[in-house]
Amino acid sequence: MCVEADASAPVAASATEGVTDLYQSFWDHADEVMKAKLSDLEDYPIPEDYLHKEEVTGKGKKMQKVTLPGGHLIALDMQPLFHDDEYKEEFYSALKPIFDKYAEQLPWGGDFPEEAKQFFSPCFLWTRPAENEKVQNEVFDAFKEYLDMYLSIVEKAPEITDPEELARIEKSQKAYLAYRAEKDPARGMFQRFYGPDWTEEYIHGFLFDLEAKIEDGSYVPPLERANYLLSKGAL
Repeated sequence: MCVEADASAPVAASATEGVTDLYQSFWDHADEVMKAKLSDLEDYPIPEDYLHKEEVTGKGKKMQKVTLPGGHLIALDMQPLFHDDEYKEEFYSALKPIFDKYAEQLPWGGDFPEEAKQFFSPCFLWTRPAENEKVQNEVFDAFKEYLDMYLSIVEKAPEITDPEELARIEKSQKAYLAYRAEKDPARGMFQRFYGPDWTEEYIHGFLFDLEAKIEDGSYVPPLERANYLLSKGAL
């Protein structure tokens, strides 16, 4: 499941003091619900260097947060691996009424690149609300319903062991991550604040780190595990 709240224009930390974090409730709800429903859930380690980052600008102000001048830019989706009709029916038919309900209540987020459309589902909720209240109410409600639907799919999902199907899934996942890493809209801003080395490590080594974790051996893809079990006659 994808949940994003994008931003582009930096503001000084002093300008945001005392402002409630609108998205803390999203995190708190997801943390509570996922821990309750997924018994084998594990924390994803965050490197110390990424827990907090700030920069001092030429005017001597610390830059810690970013905002969009026209409001919030938010994406909710259960992003697809494939686009065949059978896949869409299995994963999106039940979600479609939820999408339709909130698409009527929330403003459209605007056009996005044609090349990106392959990575979004028919239920891609893409919105740019100007008011904080929209985020606190309609967007939060949509988030909760999308998350519930996603977790119900996870709970019912059968284990996939067929190497051919696993290879197909891995190829699609890597294509998505490669696109996101290459086109990350915050790259330019991060480079200006923190330099190209930190930026590329943050994008490839944390945000979209599957390839890096495969290379260093900290993650073994299901396909590799399946091939190993096949070689041992365990599948």
